[in-house]
Amino acid sequence: MRWILSLSYYDLPPEQKPCMLYLSLFPEDHIIETDDLIWRWIGEGFVHAKRDSRNLYELGEGYFSELVSRSIVQPVHVDTHGKIQSCRVHDIVLEFITSLSLEENFVTINGHRTNTSEPNMVHRRLSYQDSKEEQVISQATNNLSHVRTLSIFCHAADLKLPLSSFQVLRVLDLEDSRGHNIGDISNLFHLRYLRLWGTHCTVEVPKQIGNLQLLQTLDLKRTKTRPLPSTLVQLGQLLRLCVDRQTQLPEGIGSMQSLEELSEVDTGKNPNLMEELGKLSKLRVLAISIDTWDAKHKEALLNCLCNLTELRTLHVFSQDVSLDFMLGSDWTWAPQRLQRFTACVHRHTGDIFRLSPSSIWSESSPFSRLPNWIKLSLPNLSHLAIMVNTLPRKDLRVLGSLPALRSLDLHVVKACAREGMETIGSSSADHAVVAFPCLANFRYASRAVGLVFRRQAMPKLQVLSLSFDVAETKYVYGDFDLGLENLTSLKVVDVGIDCRCATPWEVLDAEAAIKNSVKLNPSHPTLDLRRHFVREMPWNTTIEIPELETIQEELAGLTKIGPWGGSGGTPHDINVAPHRLESVIIRSDRVINSFSFSYYDHDGQMHTAGPWGGCGGSEHEIHFEHPEFLINISGTVGSYDASPNIITCLAFVTNTNRYGPYGVARGHPFDIAIQKNDASIVGFFGHAGWFVHSIGVYVNLREKTDGLVKFAPWGGNGGKPEDMNVAPYRLERITVSSGTIIDSIEFSYTDHNGHCHTIGPWGGYGGNNDPVKLDPSEFLTGVSGSIGPFQKLPKVVTSLTFVTNAHSYGPYGEGRGTPFHFPIQSNGCIVGFFGRYGRYLDAIGVYMKHELKMMRQDEDWALG
Repeated sequence: MRWILSLSYYDLPPEQKPCMLYLSLFPEDHIIETDDLIWRWIGEGFVHAKRDSRNLYELGEGYFSELVSRSIVQPVHVDTHGKIQSCRVHDIVLEFITSLSLEENFVTINGHRTNTSEPNMVHRRLSYQDSKEEQVISQATNNLSHVRTLSIFCHAADLKLPLSSFQVLRVLDLEDSRGHNIGDISNLFHLRYLRLWGTHCTVEVPKQIGNLQLLQTLDLKRTKTRPLPSTLVQLGQLLRLCVDRQTQLPEGIGSMQSLEELSEVDTGKNPNLMEELGKLSKLRVLAISIDTWDAKHKEALLNCLCNLTELRTLHVFSQDVSLDFMLGSDWTWAPQRLQRFTACVHRHTGDIFRLSPSSIWSESSPFSRLPNWIKLSLPNLSHLAIMVNTLPRKDLRVLGSLPALRSLDLHVVKACAREGMETIGSSSADHAVVAFPCLANFRYASRAVGLVFRRQAMPKLQVLSLSFDVAETKYVYGDFDLGLENLTSLKVVDVGIDCRCATPWEVLDAEAAIKNSVKLNPSHPTLDLRRHFVREMPWNTTIEIPELETIQEELAGLTKIGPWGGSGGTPHDINVAPHRLESVIIRSDRVINSFSFSYYDHDGQMHTAGPWGGCGGSEHEIHFEHPEFLINISGTVGSYDASPNIITCLAFVTNTNRYGPYGVARGHPFDIAIQKNDASIVGFFGHAGWFVHSIGVYVNLREKTDGLVKFAPWGGNGGKPEDMNVAPYRLERITVSSGTIIDSIEFSYTDHNGHCHTIGPWGGYGGNNDPVKLDPSEFLTGVSGSIGPFQKLPKVVTSLTFVTNAHSYGPYGEGRGTPFHFPIQSNGCIVGFFGRYGRYLDAIGVYMKHELKMMRQDEDWALG
């Protein structure tokens, strides 16, 4: 293998060899953003301008494509247009590149003995990956005057190195670093590339930033940046400025005449920016968000776009604001050089089924129809991602006539039912000729798919992705005959179907039609056909989908509980039912930065979920060797920086060991503890952004159980323990006596034989009585409350709230102290209690009964 890699390296053109060696700066398994890699090469001077019309970035793209073709780098994320957005280097390849780089003194990676064997060695590129603080400090005593690149991927470094010592530094990358003492960067006069990506804390760019007259790239993405200083506009050589939409740009940005790329600008936070942007005559890439809009800025935005004659790429994101003022009925815009245009609600186009269920078929769209200026006057438009309310036949014809269109991501909100199925290609119908002569990648999403492909349709199409609602398509168009057999160049077919509201035979009909047409295709493309929301289909039918019985078996012992934490970030869940937890990986420092885990399904196949969250902190890995299983997870939820509720600490307990705590305990605690070995935690779900915002669990019943699992208790150790003697089947009634705290609780339940039992009261005789009687169809799905001191008792239950599938009861008590929360998302209900009591209710725990039929149609339910 090393011999093959050597041949590949020495066969590279001389100017591309440093680009390959440069990959050794990145840690193992690190996800490398393609754009950032290319701009690093440019900053180092590896990419040299040539006499042809291509700019430095386009030349760098060619270098990158060469490394991909030689399998030096592997694509990780490829967008809907086929562009590689991120990549990684295989471990074996990285080992070879690193050894070669160390031999040639191309890079110094802290921690490698080769680097420290010669104390007076000249360092040219430094990469801190998993460095200890003392290593960083000792490195600061070495000669740093020749360092051209400094990359810090670890928190330990925290910028202990004096930046003023890097006299010829050209590239500075502080990815996920917690140190932000960047005040002395103003003396780095040779700096070309500055990236503070994902540093999470508030960063104040110094006013002296204007001294960096050679700076080409300034990347402040995922950085909580204060308003940028006015001196930023003095950066006359700046080519690329990347900020988050929350960042406020200074006035006078129109004077930065070298700027070629600007993203992502919020027009609401910068209302006067449009006039300034119109002065950037060399701007090639622009991304703007329009979250709030004032109609008086319409003319400024339209005039700005007309003035940007060099624009190649334009991304417009608008979730709640209509962009119909850009349709062009009274406005003429013909961007001759435009190659890529995006107008969507979500920033990450792709599989819409990764969105929350309520957001998939959004009723709002940026455009009501296709803009008038998207027509033959766009000879170079090759990539288009657009969301429209309707797509009438004439607009589809316009898209089909675009001469250079290679990639189309089309999301249509409403079907044009009155026009019937739209035919693409040749047929006997009078209206049915739409060309798409160059289209190679087509992604189409609509509740009702109304397309039929006939002979000569999309002659160069290789990848087709379809997302649609089965019931809606059947209702609007009557069948699922899409004519996929006529796409003669097709290599990959990817279909996602929404099964909600559809009958099983409609789902089977849709699948059979798609499979048959793919089977008849002469190119024999691969087919990936996925069902979504199968568990939300109507169940009262005599016809069954074959796999539904399997799904029921998989879910037979699985309950979803939680989550605990905040609702920030993005919801995350698993797609295959878990059976046994294999491992957990936590990254943490002062909070839980990220969380990932691996598990086995019922067929013995392993699946990995995550990482959910950022990439900061130290990594901790836990392996659960059979017969070890997880029975308890606890932690705290608190605020950190600008995030009000995130997971700040986690700890795990199995039937044999304890792990953690990880992070720093701060905020309100939570604790889910299985009292006996009747069940185990086998998977997780939650929310994550830069950190882990919330976490919930999947609980699997173990063999030889009666379907009952005991959880907690929450409270103190005072009083005497109490429990039930007969296993509960259904909870009938609860009576709570409360005043300042919970004085007592009494409840009634029926057992499996239908006999009624009354337990309690547990506690004293004070307080007011509040009875809760459950209706025959009502069951308890959650209990919450608080624990705190009262009189001389350190911990008693100070409040209780009960939540059913129909109502919420309480709160009872005044709720002083630390809150607790036990919500069941699906497949279970609370049927009884246990705890401790004396004069008051000291502690309370719950009996949960697993029941497959008790499924809440919750937006966060993503399993399947």
